[in-house]
Amino acid sequence: MIEGVSNAVLKSSSPFVKRKSEYFIQSETSKDIFETQEKKRSEKGKKVGIIIAAVSLAAAAGVFAFTKGVPKGTYKQLQKWVEKLEKSINFKELKGEDSSVLKFYNYILEKMKAFAEKSQSINNVTSIKDLMFKNIMGVTKPTRKIHNGITVLFEKFARNTVNRAYSKADKRFNKLFKSLAKPPANPNKMIEINGVSSSSGEWYKLMQKKLALAESRLTGGFGENARLSRYKMMKDADIHLEQKVADKCLNGVKNPKNIKENIRLLKESPVSREFVAEDILANDKAAIIDSVMEHRNSLDFKEILDICKAIYPAKEFGKINSKVTKSLKTLDNAINTETNLFFDKLRDLSIGSAPTDVLTVLASVGGVGVGLTKADNKDERISAMLKYGIPVVGSVGVSLLMTVGLISGFKALAGGLVSGFVINRVGEITDKYRLRKQKEIKDLKNTESIKAEINAKKA
Repeated sequence: MIEGVSNAVLKSSSPFVKRKSEYFIQSETSKDIFETQEKKRSEKGKKVGIIIAAVSLAAAAGVFAFTKGVPKGTYKQLQKWVEKLEKSINFKELKGEDSSVLKFYNYILEKMKAFAEKSQSINNVTSIKDLMFKNIMGVTKPTRKIHNGITVLFEKFARNTVNRAYSKADKRFNKLFKSLAKPPANPNKMIEINGVSSSSGEWYKLMQKKLALAESRLTGGFGENARLSRYKMMKDADIHLEQKVADKCLNGVKNPKNIKENIRLLKESPVSREFVAEDILANDKAAIIDSVMEHRNSLDFKEILDICKAIYPAKEFGKINSKVTKSLKTLDNAINTETNLFFDKLRDLSIGSAPTDVLTVLASVGGVGVGLTKADNKDERISAMLKYGIPVVGSVGVSLLMTVGLISGFKALAGGLVSGFVINRVGEITDKYRLRKQKEIKDLKNTESIKAEINAKKA
């Protein structure tokens, strides 16, 4: 503590500030300078952040557009819109609406149908680029190992998503079966169901038999062994897929010197009319779906619910009915995840999509690196990284992980944006805490320096 200050009555304009019963010197001039510098630093940090975000997102979007093309679900979404528009036109025709309006709607419908068909073939460009990149990485052993390693990792991640979906369905059914284990309150009460009369106890026994059959069918159709068998079928279907896709796209083109014939063959190639990889595997996919749906359709809970309605109170039956609906819905979601999303993911991975997905994240990282070069010093770089760099890369990374986890493109994009916002907020809080601590340390050093200077002058 500085002598002669402890008992002083300080005015608001005093250059001293009290901290824990001790008085320290504070320079208002230096404070103004610090605030001015802090404002300039903040403005510069925002500019650097905007550069980082813009360059990173532009790089990621550019790589994504080059390597991925149109999202695989675009055709299906367009088909839904086409169907809705067709229904609307039919309804308007029945109502006898103005012919000029109907002509406009029909014009839009034709254009949408044409674009929907083209959207399928655009995916062939993505397939060709994936194949080319796979061949490039296959030139050397190290790059081939990297390509295969990324592909195996993505496949494992996607397969875990399928297993989690079935695990969720399994838990729901277990809860359902436990709720149906309770015997009726009056087992001797005679009840008639669909013209057949029997005691509640007998109906309960029959229901337990049907439940045991349903559980057996669930295990047989959707248990680990059943899923493993279907997984092997999917992998077998993908054998030599890359060569099949290349051959079908080229449509017999072999001799590069025969330009005229090659042009004719390429014009007749299905590459401009359909999604080649999807078309090659269409029969395999349909066979797997038919096999799964056979098991799904064998799960009939109607008779079980009829018995429940007769032997349990209305409130209890309502809960059971709700559990049955939710359990079957969860199972249907798992089936779609396996037979549709996972099947398509294996197809894309077989062609070589995984490493090109990673390029999107690497592009965003590169963008961050470019943006950081605009910072003047280490402190600005750290702030920019915390508030802008990490959130941008995190956002792109989360979107990629969600896509690999078989979540649709639009949901993955939304998830990436939300995660980017959250990471940005965490980064801002962390940066503020870091700067505050830096200022406290700097202030303490300045105070100690001033005290040492005053003591030296007194001596």
